[in-house]
Amino acid sequence: MDVVEPGSSKKSVLEKDGTIHSAGDTVLGADDISGILEILYGVQLVLDSGKPYKKIEILFTIGEELYVKGSDVFDYSKVTAKQAYVLDLSGAVGTAARRAPSIISVRAEIKGKAAHAGFEPENGIHAIFAAANAVSRLCMGHVDEETTFNIGTIQGGTATNIVPDCCVLTAYETPLESKSVTDFQKACEILGFSGELTGTFGGSDNNSFAKNGIEGLVLSNGMYNAHSTREYTTVDDLYKGAELIGQLILL
Repeated sequence: MDVVEPGSSKKSVLEKDGTIHSAGDTVLGADDISGILEILYGVQLVLDSGKPYKKIEILFTIGEELYVKGSDVFDYSKVTAKQAYVLDLSGAVGTAARRAPSIISVRAEIKGKAAHAGFEPENGIHAIFAAANAVSRLCMGHVDEETTFNIGTIQGGTATNIVPDCCVLTAYETPLESKSVTDFQKACEILGFSGELTGTFGGSDNNSFAKNGIEGLVLSNGMYNAHSTREYTTVDDLYKGAELIGQLILL
């Protein structure tokens, strides 16, 4: 779930220091299998403790990397929760993002004029050349402190030049005084974690939750170098992530 390519036929390697990485030819899938593991083991820690706990609801969605397609179409009448924690943030456990941006994607179609490239190329209008000129004039990367811009894909030749279809994710900012924030910081204090609050340039299922009236945070779950074959996590991070989930349930 929520694993990018190359992700087939993964082989994990556990080092003596507790680092877990792939064999090097695929991603590890810590984004976001580590989050799933921490949720399940966190629940198990609570059950094993024998302590009383509040009602919780667990939702595993698909298609998060494809502009949160799964959580976007979920029927939220099936849940009663108004507070959520999403385990889908890089970095050490104990950090949480309380704000995320909108994501706006556009599709541009460049139409040229076909002509035989050998006999009469001067009678054609080269669509790929026109698109390349246009792209070369765009500022990629950080436009300002809160905005990035990127051309995702280009297709040409027998097909039109396109970038991904239009999609918008709602931006959100969870208030500092909200229960999800205060519970997170209290749980971190009990466990000796940093409790740091930050923002993220990445969208997540929390965008969909915010749009449906559920306030929440995106928690770091101990994944590093996500979306690359250098991705890794650690046994210590996975256990700490489960501890944090358990503590949040017990508050």
